[in-house]
Amino acid sequence: NIEIPDKVKAREDFAFKNCKYITNIKIPKSVKRIGNAAFSGCRRLKTIEISYDLENIGDKVVNLHTIVKCKEGSNVDNYCEKFGIKTEYI
Repeated sequence: NIEIPDKVKAREDFAFKNCKYITNIKIPKSVKRIGNAAFSGCRRLKTIEISYDLENIGDKVVNLHTIVKCKEGSNVDNYCEKFGIKTEYI
């Protein structure tokens, strides 16, 4: 599991791409941007929690089997709906 520190402002493009060992991630409110394919290819990634609205979300951030935990109606929720990513509401 990964909990990104509160001081981090962005997850750059391909930040954790193809990481084999991540299963769950919690993104803190300090992160304003998640770059392209930041968590794609992480085959064991089950969930990523984003409890607020990001300013910018890149393309193909996660694989389609990953569940994004977010607030209903948020821009993260809209992003997931647009790209067919499963969501759970928090």
